[in-house]
Amino acid sequence: MIKIRFTYDSAYVDRLRTAGPRVIHALTTRINELMVQLSRYIIEEKLTSELHPFATQGTEFDRTGKLEESVHPLPTEIHGATITFGVGAAGGDAWYGQLYEAGHGSWTITADPNRGRRAMLKFMQDGKEQYRRWVTHPPIKATPFMDESREENMEDIREEMREAIIEAIRGGR
Repeated sequence: MIKIRFTYDSAYVDRLRTAGPRVIHALTTRINELMVQLSRYIIEEKLTSELHPFATQGTEFDRTGKLEESVHPLPTEIHGATITFGVGAAGGDAWYGQLYEAGHGSWTITADPNRGRRAMLKFMQDGKEQYRRWVTHPPIKATPFMDESREENMEDIREEMREAIIEAIRGGR
């Protein structure tokens, strides 16, 4: 699974704690909302947008939607002097998202040797069925969708957090 995490220094978190539970609650609530928005942004702008190269890499055979479905906000947690929050993706059946996020060199795929001498891989190439005992998968170029989304939204997230704190201190929310 890929996780985006944000961590703040202990002095900042200590100042929030002394401002009272109302500020912590307001901040946690706003962060959770922001992570839902960031999840939507990743899905709509990075994984399914026709403008992004990731969306056009697949073929009709491998666009299952599993990677999009794997994107989810992580719960906000406060432990000691650390506020942790983020978005997770590419877990379970969508493990391959990690290959796209970071890129990957070529690797060999081998037929299951437990199936005996007739063990073969079957795949389509240029419209024809192909059979091989092994194949070398070409490298996958890194197409970051998580880290890129975090960077593109970081300034807005910080501003929204600042506004939530100010509003809670003034007595709102």
